[in-house]
Amino acid sequence: MSFSTEDVFRILGLVQGLGVGLALIFFKRKNVSLLFLGIFLIAFTAPSLSWLIRNAGGLELYPRLLFLPIGFYFLVAPLLYIYVKSLGTKFSRKLLLAHLTLGLIEFGFLFVLFLLPPKLARTWWSSINEIIDFVYGVFLNIYSLVYLISTIVIVKKFKRKSLNFYSNTQKRLLRWILFTTSILIIVYLYQLSTAYFVINDISRNTILLVDSLLAVIFIYWVSIAGIRQTTLGFASLEVADEPNSESEKSDVTFAEYEKFTEEIRHDKIFANPDLTIADLAAQLKTPAKRLSKMINQYGKVNFNRFINELRVEEAKNLLVNPKNDHLTIEGIGYQAGFKSKTVFNTFFKSTVGITPSVYKKNHRSIPS
Repeated sequence: MSFSTEDVFRILGLVQGLGVGLALIFFKRKNVSLLFLGIFLIAFTAPSLSWLIRNAGGLELYPRLLFLPIGFYFLVAPLLYIYVKSLGTKFSRKLLLAHLTLGLIEFGFLFVLFLLPPKLARTWWSSINEIIDFVYGVFLNIYSLVYLISTIVIVKKFKRKSLNFYSNTQKRLLRWILFTTSILIIVYLYQLSTAYFVINDISRNTILLVDSLLAVIFIYWVSIAGIRQTTLGFASLEVADEPNSESEKSDVTFAEYEKFTEEIRHDKIFANPDLTIADLAAQLKTPAKRLSKMINQYGKVNFNRFINELRVEEAKNLLVNPKNDHLTIEGIGYQAGFKSKTVFNTFFKSTVGITPSVYKKNHRSIPS
C-alpha cells in the first residue's frame, strides 16, 4: 500500500489530534473548558479518518463506510466558540444544544445514509449533489467564520474584564486563543476561496494537499500549545464590570477607598502575585463589586493597574534600600508581587519613566 504526501499529512494529524483530544477528555474531564477543547480537537481531526479509509481501499470492501458519520464539519467552529465561552460562562444544556444543532443534524443525516443499503445511499447522495457542494463548499465556511469572529469578540471582552479582576493578567491564554482562532479563520477562508475549483475539479489535488498541510499545522499547534495553556477560567469576571452610571457609584465613599488602600499597603496584600479582586474582597471582608467601584471611581484606574502601582511603590522602596543589594532586579520584582521580570520592567517604566535598574542607579548616585 502506497501513501501520498497528503495521506502522510493526514495520518500525522490524525494520530496527534485524536491522541491529545482523548487525553484532554479522559484526564481533564473535571475541567469543563478543557473537555470542550478535547472534543473540538477530535471533531476537527475525525474527518481525516474517512479520507484514509477511502484512500486505503476500504470502500471497496465496505461501501457503507462512505457515509461513516464522523465528518463533524458543522461542529468544529461552534465547539471552539463553546470552549472559549465556557471559560467565562456556565452553559445551560439548552443553549449548548442550540449551538450544536446543525452539527447534530449533519450527524443524523450521515447516520441515516450509513444505515441505508449502500447503493440506495449513493443514489440519494448523487441526487442532491449540487446542494451538498453548496452546503460544504460555501455555507459551511461562512457559518464557521461567523462563529470564529464571535469567538474573537468574546476574547476581547474577556481581556477588558480581566483588567478589573486579575492583578497579573493571564495574557498568554488570551493570545493563544486569538492566534488559534486566527489560524482557523485562514483555513476556512482558504477553503471558501478554493471551493469553486475543488467542485469543478480544477487543481483539486494541489488545493487539497495545501488544505491538509494547514490542517496538520493547526492540529499540532492546538495539541502542543493548547495542552500547555493555563486552565484559567473567567467565570468570576462578572464582578469586574466597571460601574457605568452615577447611581452605581454613589454608594461608595472616598473615606472607604482611603481606608482599604492603606490596609493593602500596610499588610502588603499586593505582594501576592496571583491576587484577584475576589481574593482582596475576602481579605478585606468587602464585596468585590464594591471594591471595583471604589477603585474605578476614586483611583480612576482598573484593578490591575491599581495593584501594580502599589507594587511599583514597593519596588522603589526595595530598590533604594541597601539591605536588598543581594537581590537581583528580577528578585525585587518578585518581592513586590510581579510574576516576571518582563512585566515588572514594562510596568515600572510605564509608571516611573525609567527602568528599575536605571532608577536604582540614579538614586544611589544622589549624594546623601
